[in-house]
Amino acid sequence: MADYSPIPLAHTIPRAVERSGCGRSKLYEAIRQGDLAVVKLGRKTLILENDLQEWLHRHRSRREAA
Repeated sequence: MADYSPIPLAHTIPRAVERSGCGRSKLYEAIRQGDLAVVKLGRKTLILENDLQEWLHRHRSRREAA
């Protein structure tokens, strides 16, 4: 039987770092520049899975996209 582990709808910053392979500073820079959307719930900052994937796809190098 396959081990099914669903991907969460949203990630905390540390989880988004793990999921994306990018550094924490790079994610905060993208958030600060308005390039990566976040959801604020109280003091918690969340990044939606779809937004994280779209951000990564927008930043693929042209060589990878070809």
